[in-house]
Amino acid sequence: VTDNRSKQKRLKKARYTKEKEVKMFMDPGDKKVEISPQISLAVFQFLSSSVEEFSPTNMRTEVLKKLLTLDVFRTARGGMTQGDSSDDYIVKRNVGYDFFLLIIEGKVDVEIGTEGYVFESGPFTCFGKAALATLNDITTMPKAKTWIPDCTIRPKGEVFYFKLRSATYWAAVQASKRGSAEPDEMQKHIQIMIDEQTIPAVEEKPHENNVV
Repeated sequence: VTDNRSKQKRLKKARYTKEKEVKMFMDPGDKKVEISPQISLAVFQFLSSSVEEFSPTNMRTEVLKKLLTLDVFRTARGGMTQGDSSDDYIVKRNVGYDFFLLIIEGKVDVEIGTEGYVFESGPFTCFGKAALATLNDITTMPKAKTWIPDCTIRPKGEVFYFKLRSATYWAAVQASKRGSAEPDEMQKHIQIMIDEQTIPAVEEKPHENNVV
């Protein structure tokens, strides 16, 4: 390939570097997979019936269904035995996070306290309810890092989980409170909910893949 101005040949390396940079913005979905309607329904039913923060008294059904169409699912992969890399975790003890987790498929090792006791946890186990606990009663968007776990959670093999930011949850609750009586305000908070969950988070690590 010859440059039109200098008439010199362009290096292939520079060309491929530019193509790679363009793909970072134009093709972000190469690691995304679709979830089945059955999984979406199972998550909806579990959250609405078993987790108080998502019950109909706190979140309208249509808002929760909308929330589950957002970028709220992740996959992580870890080793099948203990002694994996210290970076191989979903959350780390004594580090602040601003999200709620629900394991959907697969298993995780939960290492508790300084003693390092480990137990195995499987599907439909929740972590981080503290990130949502007080958000029903506040009128302003919460600050980040609302949950400091006392455990480290590591994936065992392939793990599929639900990950919801506290600000996204807050916006969903605010939209639910408006309802049909304030349709404009409801739509405003639904848009906030969409925006908050879409913005990339700094705490997400390379082993996490976005799932749609």
